[in-house]
Formats: sequence, C-alpha cells, structure tokens
Amino acid sequence: MKAPRALFPFQACEPGPLRKLIFLVFLAVAVCGCRKDPAVQKRKFLEQGNASFAAAKYPEALIFYGRALQLDTKFAEAHYRMALTQMKLGSWSSAYRELSRAAELEPENSAVQQELAELELAGGKPQQAKDRALLILGQNPKNADAKMLLSNADAALGHMTEALEEAKQATAMAPERSVLFLNLGHIQARMNDVRAAEESFKKAQSLDPHSAAPHIALARFYEQNQRSADSEREFQAAIEAAPKDVSARAALAALYFSEGQESEAEQVLIAAKQQLPSDPAAYPISAAGNTAKRCRNSRCSPPRTPMTWPPGRPTFSC
Repeated sequence: MKAPRALFPFQACEPGPLRKLIFLVFLAVAVCGCRKDPAVQKRKFLEQGNASFAAAKYPEALIFYGRALQLDTKFAEAHYRMALTQMKLGSWSSAYRELSRAAELEPENSAVQQELAELELAGGKPQQAKDRALLILGQNPKNADAKMLLSNADAALGHMTEALEEAKQATAMAPERSVLFLNLGHIQARMNDVRAAEESFKKAQSLDPHSAAPHIALARFYEQNQRSADSEREFQAAIEAAPKDVSARAALAALYFSEGQESEAEQVLIAAKQQLPSDPAAYPISAAGNTAKRCRNSRCSPPRTPMTWPPGRPTFSC
C-alpha cells in the first residue's frame, strides 16, 4: 500500500528540519518587522551616532542623529546628542537651537538644562541662565555644577557678593573637584581678593596635579598681577602637564614678547611647530607672536593673555 501523498512539501520533512525551517521563517519575519519599526530604527541610528561621536567623527554623527530625528522629531535624546556634536564642530547657534528643543521635550533633564544654561550665559543671556540654574537646583539642591553655573550667572549680572557665596557653596558640595576651586578663584580675582584667589588656584592644582588647566589659570592670574616670573613658571608647568595644549605655548610666547625676551619667545614658537606638526593650531600662534614683536618694536602695549571664565565657551548671540 502506498503512503499518502503529503498535502504540503514540508510535511514530508523530518520533525527536526521542519522545526528549524519554521524558526528561520519566524526569525526572518521578526527581523523585517524590526527594520520597519520606527522606534527600533531610531534607536539604531542614535547608537550609530554615539559610536561616531566617540570616535570623533562628528560630521558622520550628525548624519545618524539627523536620520533618527527624521523618524521622530520629538526624540529628545537625539536633539541633545546633536547639540553636543554641533558644539564639537563650533556651530554654537545650531547647538543652542537643538538644546532648546531638547529642553522643551524633557524639561526635567538636568544635563540638557545645564548645557543650555551655559550656552545662554555665553550668548549674553545671564538672567535666563540664572533662571535655568535655579530650576536645576530646585530638582537637586546638591548639584554642584548648577551651583557653579548660578555663581557665574550672578557674576555676569554684577551680583558679585552672591556669586562669591554661591562659588563657596559649590566647593563645599564637592570639595574634591578642581574646577570648582578654579571657579572660586576667578570670582575672587574679579573682586580683587588677590590672596584668596591665589589660594583657590593652588587648591585646584593640588586636586588635579596632572592637568594643565589649573596651571594656566594661575599663570594668567600672575600675569594680570605683574608677576612675570611666576607666570612663566606656571605656563611651563602647563606645557609639561599637557604637551599638546597649544594655548599654553601661545600664552608663554606672548609673555616672553611682552617682556622683551624675543629669543625665548621664538624658541617656544619653533618648538610648537616642530613638536605639533599635525596640529594646525600650532601655526597661528606664530603669527600672534610676531604681532606682539612688532607691537613692542613700535613701543605700543603688547597683548597679554586675558583671564576668561568659564573656559571653552564662545561669545555668540543666541
């Protein structure tokens, strides 16, 4: 007697291969479904953007974040990450726009509010920055970064007494953080409390001895107070701590030119170009040094390195 014919081809398969075939079919359907799911796809683009950002491939990161936002214009995390990328590229107005959108979508996200407030402060909106700092502190009264931000906003508004007290409170919240003492030192320097400012800058150095930032801050403080030898020492220490930091080399060269030590200044410029051949920022400092040299020869006042705080933020209109 003949066996009955299979109604379907796979009915003739053994149980093991049949289960495998069904599993593969369902897997293919699931994969296709994930590819078409906007929620899954936008997270994938976000992760790809984050990977590009971590690799310093910022234009590529913008593309991935943009694709994520095409799928969901209210994707707050993508707006935030795009803003961080724009800041890396120096596109401050675009970063401000993206941060503003992220803050609208997630008003309780303190990281977004902090970044936006710092750009508002840099963009000439200290009152808005202060209001945002108070908002963050309302959520977390022990947020030292927000307290430092509040201090800088009050300083920009001319409320120096409040700024000083807030800067001290920030150091009390996180006494292990060097940047908080740098901030305190700058507030004290603005209030002409020279002794206290120097102590704060030195405290910042002790907390982060391998960083160039405290040395540069103290060097500029000494330079402003006509203590050239001390300033030179700190600039040299900054270069030793961060050999690839062009700003310390440029400041040291300008200091040498302003003191009439042209050969020392030229040696700093030559060393910068030789030791940092692939850094385009090492070449403009030569032009800056030559400007200082011409200025001295014509008996005008040579440029000095200004004390600016907070560092790393642009001056732009937001």
